[in-house]
Amino acid sequence: MILGLEICTLLLVLVFIGIPFFGRDVDSSVFVKGEDERKGDLMQKKEYAYMTLRDLELDYRTNKISEEDYCALKLRYEAEAIEVLRNIDHIEEVKDNTEK
Repeated sequence: MILGLEICTLLLVLVFIGIPFFGRDVDSSVFVKGEDERKGDLMQKKEYAYMTLRDLELDYRTNKISEEDYCALKLRYEAEAIEVLRNIDHIEEVKDNTEK
């Protein structure tokens, strides 16, 4: 009896795992939706990076931070913003190529 239950459980697991491999073709819109969500996250990061750079500029102009700290932080935050923008561009290129 236990052996029968184990076999049934194993078959159910195999069917559940195998459905994506032997089922219908994968809809590419699933990947596009995931990319849209990722792009949304990146857009939020972009806005955060811009806000941080504006705040940094204000802190420097009001003498809250030294010039040395300002330069170091500005380089760091600009590099992060550039990376985010590159990732957004890459997602848009992939999406454009997928739609063609």
